[in-house]
Amino acid sequence: MELWRVIGAVAVGSGGLLLVLVAMAQARDSAVRARRTRHEGRTARVARAAGFGLVILAAVVLLVLTVLPQLVVWALAALVWLVLLALFLAG
Repeated sequence: MELWRVIGAVAVGSGGLLLVLVAMAQARDSAVRARRTRHEGRTARVARAAGFGLVILAAVVLLVLTVLPQLVVWALAALVWLVLLALFLAG
């Protein structure tokens, strides 16, 4: 396996894991605000956000490690980290 694929997978995976954590926090906060209107628990929303996020992240990392071309891998890594930067600067 090429070294650039491994480094790209680490960059996408670590940034993606941080994005999943941000999505879980946002799901928790939205469940706290909407507690009066819905009967769905906060735990269910957070678990669903974590499940969806981790499944999508695993699929993307698998694609990075196997079939995506180098330009796409680096563009995806840059996009993930730019989105994280924007979220941290906005919050």
